Amino acid sequence: MKIFTEYFLISCAFLFSGCKDFEKFKDDPIPYTGTKILAHKGGGSPPYTNYPDNTMEAVIFGFANADGIEIDVQKSRGNTLWLFHNGFLPPCNGNDKERISGKYDSEIEEHIRCVGGGFNIDQLEEVFIYHRNHKLDKKISLDVKSWLPTLHSNSPKYHTYLAYRLIALVFHYNMMDHVMVECENTYFLNILKDKGNLQCYLTTFGDFEEGARKALKNDYAGISYSYYVNDPLSKEDIQKLRKKGLRIQLWTINSKDEILKAMALEPDYIQTDNVLLQ
Repeated sequence: MKIFTEYFLISCAFLFSGCKDFEKFKDDPIPYTGTKILAHKGGGSPPYTNYPDNTMEAVIFGFANADGIEIDVQKSRGNTLWLFHNGFLPPCNGNDKERISGKYDSEIEEHIRCVGGGFNIDQLEEVFIYHRNHKLDKKISLDVKSWLPTLHSNSPKYHTYLAYRLIALVFHYNMMDHVMVECENTYFLNILKDKGNLQCYLTTFGDFEEGARKALKNDYAGISYSYYVNDPLSKEDIQKLRKKGLRIQLWTINSKDEILKAMALEPDYIQTDNVLLQ
C-alpha cells in the first residue's frame, strides 16, 4: 500500500508539473485564419455519403466538397502506403486476423481479390497524383496508424521506414505545403519533422494540456484532438494554444449543430463525416 501511495503521489506531481510546464513555454503567437473543414476518411462515411471510406471515390468527393481531407495510412512490408483504417483486413477464406503491415503488396492485392464484392484498397500515391494533376489547393491530414503490431511492424525499424517512405512521397509530388501528419507516436513524428520538415500534429486523447505540452516540447505544428461533445473545449483553450504557436485539429464531429458550436471556438481544422452539413 505504501509503495502504491508513493507511486500515486509521484504520478500526480509529475502530471501537475507537466501542466505547469505548458505555461513556461515562450509565447509565439500565430493568427487565426479561419476554420477549415476536412472530410473524415476522405469523405466516405455512410449514411453521409455512398462512398466506401478511404477510397479514391471518397477522396474525390471530399476534395470537391470540403477544404481538404483526412485519410488513414498504413505501410505494407513492401513499403507501400495504403489507405486503410481498421486493424484487420476483411476476412477471407477463414483468415480474419490479417494486417496491412504484415503483408507484401502482392499479398494485399490477392487478399483484395479474395474478398471480392467490390472491396478495394487504394494507395496514398494515387491521392497525391490526383491532387497534383488537378492543381488543387487542398489540405490533406494523414492519420498514420502506428499501433498495428505484427512481427514486422512492432519495432523502431518499421516506423523509420514508414517515416522515410512518407517523406519521399511528399517531396516527390511537391506536397510539402499541403500535407499534415497526425499520430500518437513521437518517435515517428520526430523523424518526419527533423528529416522532412513536415507539419506534425500529436494525436491527443482527453488530456488537452498534456498533449499541448508534448507538442511544444517536440516543436510540432499542433495537436489533433479527440473532441468530446459532453466535455468540450473552450475558445480560451484554443486561444491559449495559438498564443504558444500551436494549431489544432478537432475530430470527429458529425452533428450539424455540434459542428457549428465547434466552429465558434475557432479551431484551425474540424474533421467530419458530414461535410455537406446534413
